[in-house]
Amino acid sequence: MKFNSIIFDWDGTLCQTLGLWVEGYRQGLNQLGISLQDDDIVQDFLHDHAQLEARYPSLRYDNLLTLAQEFVFQNIATSQLYDGVMASLDHLANLGVKTALVSTSPRHVLLAGVRAHGLEHRFSFILAGDEVARIKPDPEPFQTALRAINSDPSDTLIIGDNRSDILAGRAAGTKTCLFAPHENQTYHDFDDLRRSGADFEIDHLQKLQPLNGREHA
Repeated sequence: MKFNSIIFDWDGTLCQTLGLWVEGYRQGLNQLGISLQDDDIVQDFLHDHAQLEARYPSLRYDNLLTLAQEFVFQNIATSQLYDGVMASLDHLANLGVKTALVSTSPRHVLLAGVRAHGLEHRFSFILAGDEVARIKPDPEPFQTALRAINSDPSDTLIIGDNRSDILAGRAAGTKTCLFAPHENQTYHDFDDLRRSGADFEIDHLQKLQPLNGREHA
């Protein structure tokens, strides 16, 4: 299949920041007097936000999120891109495929990571979570990006590591691709993610090249 546009998620898709977020939540929780194991942090704070109030009735999540975001912001320079990011972006650019970046992270955190890795000019459009009224899994962020890059959903592929990426992409009418590299096994249940109904699945970003199915003009 040939796609004219590809929209990427950031955390856990292009950049290996999931561990930073876990550590940020851990340190924030410690400051708030709560001690949790990593597995609980992953489940309750990376994934299952709907249950937070019931599980932690005294927790002010907004305060915790601010602490976690500040930790990631301060330490983003220590992060690494996933293998194949630069080669994949080069390949897509050579084919004339439009690329956009859509993240739930706030803009100052997202841009700090993008700039740390020299990617600020590699996307036609960058959208952060604090720039929309509703974040993923609502389709609004992807719909906003589609309008910004003047792309039709039927010609667009969305790639992300999280259920929210896949659900939001499906709701926006695009094709979706689950990114499930071995580095993410600590943070995701891949079998559970597959139930979100992604059209494709890859474990390495350079596998986008045959997936897109485009040839040089």
